[in-house]
Amino acid sequence: MQTKNSRFAVPVAPATAMSRGAMLLFACASGFSVANVYYAHPLLDALAVDFSIPPAAIGGVITATQLGCALALLMLVPLGDLLDRRRLMLVQALMLSAVLAAVALAGSPAMLLGSMLLTGALGTAMTQGLIAYAASAAAESERGRVVGAAQGGVFLGLLLARVLAGAIGDIGGWRAVYICSATAMLMLAPLLWLGLPRLAAPSQRIGYFRLIGSLATLLRHDRVLRVRGMLALLMFAAFNIFWSAMVLPLSAPPYMLSHTTIGAFGLAGAAGALAAAGAGRWADQGRGQSATFAGLALLLLAWLPLSLLDGGLWTLVVGIVLLDLGGQAIHVTSQSMIFRSHPDGHSRVVAAYMLFYAGGSGLGALAATAVYAAGGWTGVCLLGAGVSALAFAFWGMTLRQKKNSPDISI
Repeated sequence: MQTKNSRFAVPVAPATAMSRGAMLLFACASGFSVANVYYAHPLLDALAVDFSIPPAAIGGVITATQLGCALALLMLVPLGDLLDRRRLMLVQALMLSAVLAAVALAGSPAMLLGSMLLTGALGTAMTQGLIAYAASAAAESERGRVVGAAQGGVFLGLLLARVLAGAIGDIGGWRAVYICSATAMLMLAPLLWLGLPRLAAPSQRIGYFRLIGSLATLLRHDRVLRVRGMLALLMFAAFNIFWSAMVLPLSAPPYMLSHTTIGAFGLAGAAGALAAAGAGRWADQGRGQSATFAGLALLLLAWLPLSLLDGGLWTLVVGIVLLDLGGQAIHVTSQSMIFRSHPDGHSRVVAAYMLFYAGGSGLGALAATAVYAAGGWTGVCLLGAGVSALAFAFWGMTLRQKKNSPDISI
């Protein structure tokens, strides 16, 4: 069936409620998938030593991963609106397992960067594909709850990835991290095939290039998507400025922390990520701009305690909580706004929105390690605060434009 106002055929959501088991599977699979994109963060120093990559250039590993994310969002994620989602998830899980094994076996910087690019591509394709899958499989009355569960899995997977990578890396080295992740994805594949709900295929097929071309149409005509996408670019740049550079001062004197300890700092962000779920309710109540203001204020404020690292590691914990709380509030609010505008094209709209995320994450990681080499931790915090302030200024500018032109929405 095709929705009345849609240009493209998409499966219609079922009327029956989704089982708890299926909802849990969506959440767990989303978490496992996104974790693969972030395992490298606490391992950058070990990768730099093993492959003789200068500290100022090691951020290129994260940039390669984020480039893969961007390619996936442009070329792979929209496939969920064209192909059988369940079969697509199975194939991508198996391919991701093979690519993660290639990371573990990498013998040169070129092989490492190439396999990291593919890890970013397939990990992102699966993560965003599962979120769109959950939205399409859910009944209208429970769509927010189901998508929220899947997104909750993404939040926790992103945070716990650093903890697991640090712990496994300390025990067996960085290659053991990717051997374990390859095994996990191989075990997940049959669970997806057996447990994910079957959806009716689109009654009308469209061509792949027309599907990809619709992303440009969305961006050209949807102001909400453009504004929230630019906020995502700046917010995730600020995120990755911190997370990509954090391992460098903490693994050096006077701290000399282990990968396990460094990765454990990711747990501090769990409170922020879970509390930010309330931002979605604010957006549903028409208070999305209030949630955005609060998120941007916290994002900017976070850099004050983060910059006081010499005063003790407790300031780092406070800063991480504020950073994650603010960032996730912005992210959840933005997703609520863009999904409301496009109820019949979840794969394409999430792909278009997350392209901004990939660009911001890659630029933030590359800039962070370069700035750290030149200006140390103080330089990193000044850069992060500057990007956060720029996001605040951009959002304020869009509000003024809306006030001058009341017919536009943001």
